[in-house]
Amino acid sequence: DAVVEQASSLYQTALRAGAFTCYVLDFSPSMRGDGRSQLLSAMKILLDQTLASGYNLQASPKDTWCVVLFSDVVLAEYYREGNDAATLYQETDIGSYVETSLYGQIFYQDFGSGTNVYGSTLRGLEIVSGNARPDQLRAVILLTDGQSNVGPNEREFKRDYPKYGGVPVYAIGMGDASEYTLTEIAKITGGTYCDGRSGEEALARCFRQFNTMAEAKKNP
Repeated sequence: DAVVEQASSLYQTALRAGAFTCYVLDFSPSMRGDGRSQLLSAMKILLDQTLASGYNLQASPKDTWCVVLFSDVVLAEYYREGNDAATLYQETDIGSYVETSLYGQIFYQDFGSGTNVYGSTLRGLEIVSGNARPDQLRAVILLTDGQSNVGPNEREFKRDYPKYGGVPVYAIGMGDASEYTLTEIAKITGGTYCDGRSGEEALARCFRQFNTMAEAKKNP
């Protein structure tokens, strides 16, 4: 067991291909309560490298992180390179989070008004397609309840998607999720939908599933 664990850790942090992943995170009013809690739990699994190692989801020095926080408009965009634990996730001694860490920037984000799912996802696709290195896996991971009520619609999203070089969108349902919306976005882009509302283990399974699919696209 110890050897398998060491091998898995080595693969995650050193041997696997680097990834340019843009996380598109919903901070619209409909995400208050359970939706926000589930979103923060999902990002903690990835950004807290101690927690991530328990699920074989550690970051690699070759990874690029992009986070798009949205409501009716894009509220903020953040970027990180690599797997330096302190820049990704850092707690203080009083149980809060360092605001300059990537998790802290997400945690302290205020809610906006309205929900622009399609337009914000297109922004994530634009960032990945325009900035990923040739050796990196490319993906957008969308965490939302899918209750889009402003901005582009599904037809416009489908029309504009080919501009972005076939980057897949993997969608995770949060809160009172509109599964139809998220399933259609995944279908249009060659990604998949995963329900992340039943706890930490379910969220980890979603991320591992996405990683497997992204690697299969890179090495068919």
